[in-house]
Amino acid sequence: SEVDDIPISVRIGRTVWAPRNDGGEYGGHVTLRRALMRSENAATVRVSQLVGIPAILATAHRNGIRSDLPDVPSAALGALEVTPMELTTAYAPFANGGWRVTPRLVRRIQTADGVVLWSNDNHRERVMDPRDAYQITSMLQSVVNYGTGNVVRDLGVEGLVAGKTGTTNDGTDVWFMGYTPTIVAGFWFGYDTPRPIGYSASGGRLAAPAWADFYTNGWDEPNPPDAWAPPAGMVPAVVDARTGYLATEWCPITQRDYFKPGTLPTTPCPVHSAPPEPEIDTTAIPDQIPQAVQKIGRGIGGFFKRIFKRP
Repeated sequence: SEVDDIPISVRIGRTVWAPRNDGGEYGGHVTLRRALMRSENAATVRVSQLVGIPAILATAHRNGIRSDLPDVPSAALGALEVTPMELTTAYAPFANGGWRVTPRLVRRIQTADGVVLWSNDNHRERVMDPRDAYQITSMLQSVVNYGTGNVVRDLGVEGLVAGKTGTTNDGTDVWFMGYTPTIVAGFWFGYDTPRPIGYSASGGRLAAPAWADFYTNGWDEPNPPDAWAPPAGMVPAVVDARTGYLATEWCPITQRDYFKPGTLPTTPCPVHSAPPEPEIDTTAIPDQIPQAVQKIGRGIGGFFKRIFKRP
């Protein structure tokens, strides 16, 4: 799906809320994947106005957010206050195929020879369609591979990783929620009494590097071989990575995506519908040719001067 990432204003009673993208740059007509990948606020607000803030808040509560969430347009950009534990819990259904889990400090107590003395069995509840969880995870992998969370890759984290950066106004709070098939972890930086952290503070500059350090030095568990495989019934298609339309032979960057039945794109990419125009490499033109052209030009110029020369 596509959405316009251009300036937007939302009327709230007698006031107007006009959120801006970071740096004041806008992407124009973009896919939802690209909007999420680049944290484009204007596009996100447009999507929230389409689906409705109540639906967004209901999903957040189903996934594990327990705090009261007021119905305000800025909820689309994460402007509401929740705890790091709540947010980490709410990301778990994305990672595990749609199950909400209850956080617990101790899983079990056992003797040295393995006899279990006490265990705290986890309660799981289905809160998402596994196909939706798969598509969200696929999009959040793009955030890590190519978007605002790419610093995780720069710092050496390999394998299956998905996540999302977050930054509130003036750099007061910065987040990174990251997950793999075996772990979900959240990092938050901020002050108990909210105030700007410092110059250029952002989730990508502070929280994501902390997550990468934790993951590379404090977690070593291999991912299952079939981790994050597309759920049964989803249909594959090769699309243009930038436009989201079916890829043509002339699309420069393509990717395989999986779709719910009935949502598969059917239109070939209109941007790359023909081979690109050939470019002339002027560095390959012999020096004699430009010199000859200049000589001809001087000759023609002299000819017209003689014709129109005044007596």
